[in-house]
Amino acid sequence: MRRVDFRGGVRPETDRVARMGMPLPGLVESVTVFRRGAAVRRAFELPSGVSRVALGPLPRALEDGSVRVQASVGAAVRELRVELAVFAPDAALASPESEALDAARLELVRAEAKVATLQGSLQAIAAITMPSRSRAERGEPGEIPSDARLKLARFRAERAKGLRSALLDAEEALARARDRVAVEEERERRATSARRTRVDELRKRVELVLAAPTEAGARLVLEYAVPGAGWAPSYALRFDATMTKVRLERRAYVAQRSGEDWSGARLSLSTAEPTRWTELPDLPSLRIGRRQSVPARRGWRAPPTGADALFADYDAAFAEPTPKGGASLTQAGSVSKEALEELRRVAESRVMVADMDEAVAAGPPPPMPQSMPFGPPPMGAPPPPPRGAPAPMAPMAAAMPARAAMAPMAKKSRAILGGFGGGGGPELEEGFADLGAVLAEPPPPSGVAIDVELLVYARLRLAAIDGPSRGKLMPTGRVGALAEALGDRVVGDLGASLIEAERAASRLSPVPPGATLASAVDGFDHAFEVGSRVDVPSDGAWHGVRIGDEELPCDAKLVVVPRESDDVFRFVQLAVKGAPLLRGPVDVFVGDRYLLARELGPTSTGGSLRLGLGVEPGVRVARNVRFEERSAGLMGRALELVHDVEVELRSSLTNVATIEVRERVPTTREGDDEIEVREDEVTPTWERWEPDASDAPQGRFDGGRRWRVKLEPGATRTLRARWVVRIAAKNEIVGGNRRES
Repeated sequence: MRRVDFRGGVRPETDRVARMGMPLPGLVESVTVFRRGAAVRRAFELPSGVSRVALGPLPRALEDGSVRVQASVGAAVRELRVELAVFAPDAALASPESEALDAARLELVRAEAKVATLQGSLQAIAAITMPSRSRAERGEPGEIPSDARLKLARFRAERAKGLRSALLDAEEALARARDRVAVEEERERRATSARRTRVDELRKRVELVLAAPTEAGARLVLEYAVPGAGWAPSYALRFDATMTKVRLERRAYVAQRSGEDWSGARLSLSTAEPTRWTELPDLPSLRIGRRQSVPARRGWRAPPTGADALFADYDAAFAEPTPKGGASLTQAGSVSKEALEELRRVAESRVMVADMDEAVAAGPPPPMPQSMPFGPPPMGAPPPPPRGAPAPMAPMAAAMPARAAMAPMAKKSRAILGGFGGGGGPELEEGFADLGAVLAEPPPPSGVAIDVELLVYARLRLAAIDGPSRGKLMPTGRVGALAEALGDRVVGDLGASLIEAERAASRLSPVPPGATLASAVDGFDHAFEVGSRVDVPSDGAWHGVRIGDEELPCDAKLVVVPRESDDVFRFVQLAVKGAPLLRGPVDVFVGDRYLLARELGPTSTGGSLRLGLGVEPGVRVARNVRFEERSAGLMGRALELVHDVEVELRSSLTNVATIEVRERVPTTREGDDEIEVREDEVTPTWERWEPDASDAPQGRFDGGRRWRVKLEPGATRTLRARWVVRIAAKNEIVGGNRRES
């Protein structure tokens, strides 16, 4: 595989699409999601016999400098360029206007109109009234026959019945139409932003020029970086019923708004940053022997000398006469300041070279190089001023006394500047062999940053001949380089459009509750491979993916501190074997039952993680204390404070439980001889307990003791301890001798 790096730039042809055919869309093969942004690998199958290929459409927020190409044996890439282009609509993608939604809305309008019509008909039927029978009873004219009245009543009843039945059907159809519109609107809202592009929407493409026509089966892999992506880890712990085995499920929330869907792609989730500026240390070599020239900086070459002489014929041909009969160096008819300064510098160099002939101790000068039409400057002279700065105009008398100091300065100048920019060597150390380097613009000294735009050679353009920077390669901005291929076909602010595309790609939905974006663990970055291919639409929402699962060693125990609380807490100790654990939420299951949700802290590989799982209601604890104060010693000069502690444990669990019961006994300060603490009787034997930083975050903790007992299902066990505090009879403990209750 051959790798080609991209340095930016476009070519100003506008008919390449017609010559190369339709761009190849390719398929997303794999994606590496970083903390912010992602790197996409897209595979392309090339037709045989082509030498130019266009790949796209690609996201508009694509980072141009990140494009890489890997070519198979049947293709060799010679040139690569990233461009903006207008793409025709793709029939394989959804239309921006949903036809299903339009049809549903039209059906809703028709259903509403039909319901309104039937309701109006019912109101019209209800408005038909019959005259009262009072006229016929009084024998007045206008009597309505009975059969007509019956027909009218029958008509009203039948018509109203038919309208009510039709109205019920119409209302059901209206409800269905409203539901359909709601479904289509929800589908439209959730639809991906990677839609069928409009004709006037700009997307990016990559143009490749191949070294030779492709062979059958040629394949390309395109790599590029896009912003607007991120991921957050999450987990699930599944314990068995006895809590002796646990399976860790690694999950992740992934979101992206890059402008393209990742369909059937392999994901790799990394905690690293996609780009980070790092400068390599400069390690100079120490050599014994002859002095050598200073090597040129990588990627930097000084501009050639004598470039202004290339425009001498142009200035002579297009110069216009001045009012005094002279000639101008510009087409506008006025002498520019840059031209005057150049003439002054050249004249000064001629005079100074004539005065320095006899002061140079290195021997006669060699013939003048062809690239220096005006003669070399004296050795030790400062480098020429940058273009646009006024040249120093020293008087003639000032140069004469400096002749004696020129010889050592010349040697120093040869030692520093000789051979830079590819010229010079051991055989050219003496004489004026390095005068070309003196005339050339010196490189920036070590520690001075070089404009990186000057190193992007594909974006350099030759300045206009009538401008102040003629003859120089000037960097073209990223927007200008991309706009060259478009020409006048696009109306609007292209730079603002690209900035808005990058901003829109970074607008992701808020992270799910309890989740945090991925970060490094102990200063190291890690990558997690998703086991199966997944689909991640470009909608900015967070989608859950499963990374994988693994079995972890588990040490479960129950801890109770009856002096503080009779609640028994469950703890598990997990040993991390494979990849490290990042900070994120975890769902805990015991068997098929959901237990609780917790947050995992970052744990490196080989570390241990302790996780609290709440209170175990299946174990009951009761603590009883008996206190006795008695005299001791000869003549009753001592006082003993006796504490009897009894802890009763009762289990209603269905499995054997290991319970850790923690206690604390009084302690004395160093040098306090009048107080004595003695442990008389402990059943069963306990051990000293030194808490770690997570158990005692506030500092030192003395006098810790603990029992470790196994409790059978449904069993009851009693733990006893006695300790005695002996003090002088004349003393009393602050707050009272009775310390336990």
